[in-house]
Amino acid sequence: MSDLVQCTRCRKVMIDEEYDLHNCKPEIRDSRTIKCSDHYIIKDKNGRTVIGIIAFNGISYEFLETPEDKEHTKIPYQPNGNTKNYQPKKYQSLKEQTLNT
Repeated sequence: MSDLVQCTRCRKVMIDEEYDLHNCKPEIRDSRTIKCSDHYIIKDKNGRTVIGIIAFNGISYEFLETPEDKEHTKIPYQPNGNTKNYQPKKYQSLKEQTLNT
């Protein structure tokens, strides 16, 4: 089972060799328009691109850009019973990052 991987974008499970040819086009299920008064794009210390938006209602939003690099979207497949022990190693969430600094 170690050769099975899962695409984090479309959740398709496949063998590792098949993943290199995988062309992912995830379905957009929902969208929302945010009218903003200001925006910024920065790179954090981990090299991730952060897009920040300040909406007209004063709420600040931050979004992480998902790289198109296949290594960032491939995770080892684990059946539902085994996923609680898996922690992604490449990136921390913004909340974890701010707590650690």
